[in-house]
Amino acid sequence: MYRRYDMLFEYARDVILITAPDGSIIDVNDAALRTYGFTRDELLSRHVRDLRPAVTASEVSRQLSTARTEGVLFETVHVRKDGTHFPVEISSRSTLIDGEELLIGIVRDISDRKRVEAAHDALLAELEARIEERTAALTRANAALTAQVDAISSARDLIDRQAQEIRALVAPVIQLWEGILVAPLVGELDPRRIDDLSSRLLDEVATRGAHAVLLDITGAATLDAPAAAHLLRLVSATRLLGATTLLTGVKPATAQTLVTLGIDLAGVATSATLAAGLREVLGRLGMRIVGTGRREP
Repeated sequence: MYRRYDMLFEYARDVILITAPDGSIIDVNDAALRTYGFTRDELLSRHVRDLRPAVTASEVSRQLSTARTEGVLFETVHVRKDGTHFPVEISSRSTLIDGEELLIGIVRDISDRKRVEAAHDALLAELEARIEERTAALTRANAALTAQVDAISSARDLIDRQAQEIRALVAPVIQLWEGILVAPLVGELDPRRIDDLSSRLLDEVATRGAHAVLLDITGAATLDAPAAAHLLRLVSATRLLGATTLLTGVKPATAQTLVTLGIDLAGVATSATLAAGLREVLGRLGMRIVGTGRREP
């Protein structure tokens, strides 16, 4: 029969089952005795279905049929004599031995492989969980950071608006009479404040069609060279829009400072006080102040 393969049959590490086409066990190797815990006689009195748990027994007939026609390779579960289950991989196909059709099945215990696969799957699941947790934490951190950035941006916008409002209050543009604007400058004068005033004052001159502008520096602190230069450029700009411009509140000390700094006031109308400057402007426009506070031609 198959005795020429006795050594291979007996010393193989995997279980070898030789069965009839219907699945009745005809012969087994020693590995089968060690693996299942049955004696040889006990195994030879069984069907391969008896080595399977009841839940998979219904698959046996189909697998035997496939093994006879084309061979089969599949994973399932087998049961030892003591009732314990273990995973196996089975390769089975039909062969003729001494003219008799038999099925040779090689059964490999894949418990170690399944443990490795389970450990791998567990590790992968843990890594995925950590990645998801980390991603969620980063998402929350990003949302918090975005909220902080938005809050800072909103605060900056608010500060900018308040700064503009403060600058407007510190250097307002006031309409005294129709066609006459006054811009009182109070406190420290710097090029930025004067540039901000310039933008608003020129807009007011153009919008209101102002004929005269009084730049009053009565309440201004010491005037330095950069601030004075910006102030004179503002005077020139208002003139280009057709408005007569007077620099009022020019005290002797201020005038001396401007001369010392080499600032040329030639061609710039000045006045010691705002009231004097207003009278001069009204005179140029052919008006005067009367006791009732009304203007007359």
